[in-house]
Amino acid sequence: MRLFQFAYCYDYEKKINNLSILCPEKWSFGSNSDNMILKN
Repeated sequence: MRLFQFAYCYDYEKKINNLSILCPEKWSFGSNSDNMILKN
């Protein structure tokens, strides 16, 4: 079951961005800035 089928995630993108700020590491692959590592 996928997360969004199981639970409602209010303001998901903002929460992911806040997490990425808490620990300043590279959370994306290549030159992207989409925080894909955190999302997965």
